[in-house]
Amino acid sequence: TRSFFQEFLMTRFWNTMHNGVYVRVSEETPPNPFLKDDPLRDLVTTSGIQLTKLNPAYMTRQISDITRQRSPIVFHLTGLDPINPANAPDAWEEKTLRELRGAGEKIAMTATPQGEKIFRYISTLAIEPRCLGCHERYGDKLGSQRGGISVSMPAKPLIDLQKRRVKALLIFFLAIWLLG
Repeated sequence: TRSFFQEFLMTRFWNTMHNGVYVRVSEETPPNPFLKDDPLRDLVTTSGIQLTKLNPAYMTRQISDITRQRSPIVFHLTGLDPINPANAPDAWEEKTLRELRGAGEKIAMTATPQGEKIFRYISTLAIEPRCLGCHERYGDKLGSQRGGISVSMPAKPLIDLQKRRVKALLIFFLAIWLLG
């Protein structure tokens, strides 16, 4: 989960490095209502194509939705005081963000309401200099914690793999002992 988070963080950093990226306006990507005060949110190319800015948060939600549709891994941008209500934390995220109170991370194994074990990871996100262009209007300051990204994935495949490895090691050591 930590590795998935790190890769996701680098993608967000790349977006931030470019002060957002522009994509075609579509049904799946309408202009971001949370950037309505940004005079550069929407552009029209010389050939008349409408473009809209994907900031790191909007991009995170879109990648999270695609990942959720194509894999069992779930990314969730969240915070205790989210700008977008869709980023409201679930119970575990809220409790963990309150425990972390600033910079930090947490890894845990929890269960879904159906009883399926899942690995969960969350790490906080600090406001960096390039974030201030958008976040300053919300009172965020350099280094302050805006929230975090959580990653969840089913634990069963990894637990099963671990059991198979332990079993193979036991057989291997038993064979060495018998031969010795």
